[in-house]
Formats: sequence, C-alpha cells, structure tokens
Amino acid sequence: AYGYQLGVKHKYKEGEFDQVDRVLYDLKNNPASRRIMTNIYTFADLHEMNLYPCAYSMTFNVSGDTLNGILNQRSNDMLTANNWNVVQ
Repeated sequence: AYGYQLGVKHKYKEGEFDQVDRVLYDLKNNPASRRIMTNIYTFADLHEMNLYPCAYSMTFNVSGDTLNGILNQRSNDMLTANNWNVVQ
C-alpha cells in the first residue's frame, strides 16, 4: 500500500504530481517551504491493510546545504519491521 499511496497523482496549480515528485519539485523550487512532506496514513485505505502504517509521514527541510528528513511513526515493531522503517 505504501508505494501505491506515494504514487497517487494530485492536482496542484503547478500541475499533477505524486507525493515523491512533489517533494522533489518543492526541494528544487522552494527549499525554504515548511510544506515539504509525504503522508501514507490514508484513512480510506486502512480497511485494506492488515496493520496500520507504523511509519506514516516524512517532513523535509533544507538548512544551508543540508537536507534534513524527519520520519514520523506511531510505533516500531523492532523484530519484524525495523529494517523496513529504516528504509523508509
């Protein structure tokens, strides 16, 4: 479900973007924005999931020449899913 949710296109005044393309667009065109984020916690899709997403959003910001990424998660199943959360 994660890949699907990140790949859904949304309309913006600049055109249609999926979440990943929007992050890349904003980092390039407006790196000082506080709106650069992804979100995979989609309530309409929860009924199709065995587990609710543990890692559900990321926020990005640029400080000087450094890109920072903040991963938000509600829990971490250390033995079963930690490797996947690290990849996210």
